[in-house]
Amino acid sequence: MIVIQRDLSELKQEVKNKIHKIKKDKENYGILINVGTTAQYRMSCSLTARTNIQAVLNAYQSGVFDTTTYTLQWKFDDGQFVTIGYTQLQEMLKFMMDYLEKLFEAEKNHYASIDSLTTREAIKSYDINLNWPDNNYLVTTF
Repeated sequence: MIVIQRDLSELKQEVKNKIHKIKKDKENYGILINVGTTAQYRMSCSLTARTNIQAVLNAYQSGVFDTTTYTLQWKFDDGQFVTIGYTQLQEMLKFMMDYLEKLFEAEKNHYASIDSLTTREAIKSYDINLNWPDNNYLVTTF
């Protein structure tokens, strides 16, 4: 039997690919928006979700909707509907972007840590599940 060992760079890339997948899964799962202790809603941070919220905010900002009076029914990823307006949408987008930035920072830090590893054992035992950001946000405007 012939055993072919991958070099360290290949092993590192495999771990980085796993980390990227974790980041994408967390991004797509999204954030949990907490309204005090009374309610919690889940909102994806995927590109589609970001595009949808930005489109509605653009409608407000271009005058299609009145920013002070117009409300809409927003359906969260967990199936719950909530009546929200401009201020709530701004806050949700702020939370999404904050979480995404933290995810990218965590991914970058994992990559740097992996790049610094010098043995096969260290690479294989690297814990890819540590140091990801919390996805809970407390709203102030609902």
